[in-house]
Amino acid sequence: MRKRIWNLLIFSIVMFVVAFSVMALSLCYGQAEGLVHPPTGIPTLPSDIRSANWRDVNFMAEDGINLAGWLFLPETMPVNGTILYVHGHGGNRLQAIEKMPFLLDAGYAVLMFDLRNHGSSGGDMTTMGLREVLDVKAAYAFLLTLPDLAQTPIVLYGLSMGGATSIMATVELPEVKALIVETAYTSLLDVTNDAVRIRAGLPSFPFANIIIEFTNRITGENLYQVRPIDVVGQIAPRPILFMHGTEDVIIPFQHIEALYEQAGEPKMLYRIPGGQHGNLFSIDPDKYQQQVLDFLTQYITNVPST
Repeated sequence: MRKRIWNLLIFSIVMFVVAFSVMALSLCYGQAEGLVHPPTGIPTLPSDIRSANWRDVNFMAEDGINLAGWLFLPETMPVNGTILYVHGHGGNRLQAIEKMPFLLDAGYAVLMFDLRNHGSSGGDMTTMGLREVLDVKAAYAFLLTLPDLAQTPIVLYGLSMGGATSIMATVELPEVKALIVETAYTSLLDVTNDAVRIRAGLPSFPFANIIIEFTNRITGENLYQVRPIDVVGQIAPRPILFMHGTEDVIIPFQHIEALYEQAGEPKMLYRIPGGQHGNLFSIDPDKYQQQVLDFLTQYITNVPST
């Protein structure tokens, strides 16, 4: 009888471990699928902006992915500089719309486009910044074909995944004059560790590594290589403005602190108390605009940042 109870207990433990393992692997695979194939909408230009000086643009990454975007020009020419905006994971070029007016008013042209597998652009996989660097380089090359913009200082401005991508792209684009980074992550492994621990309540190891291993199998790439923290120091002496909210649970504030610490001078850190992921502009639009325009005025133009 005792042996039978013991065997039943062992069987129950084994079945629990097997069931938990299957459930955990299924959840990890689902998270990997969400990273590689995020839901994303097709952007439509708001009707109240249609009177602006803008046009649809298309260009191609070196691996053949077609990319779509909008180019906005300020009312007065020549322009003071050109902002190349890079959106976040699961978003599209519309993430720049709320910031575009104050940049135009300050005399900057703005190119906003959809990264691969987002919005109206081609591609069927997202690689969290790895292959997206090719998209940013293609957008930069496109700007160089435009006579009115090719000679202007070009600034990369990235949000979240777009911020991480912009850091890595700026290293490969030495002609970029400055970088603005909003809520970027230090590495894909680090931010996945945080997601597993904070939002799922599970230990980071081994689950974060399992998620990335699944993304590697789905994409055929090595996404452990997505590590902006390793290269951000190579951008100096070009200036960087870092912006992040202190209450961000998607990409915790510690990520921007680490990036800021590794970056060379000149650099600035705009810390937004209470800021969460994706709401930094709406918390205090006037102060946000002032921070960005002060940075651009100091390092790019001599236009007053009013």
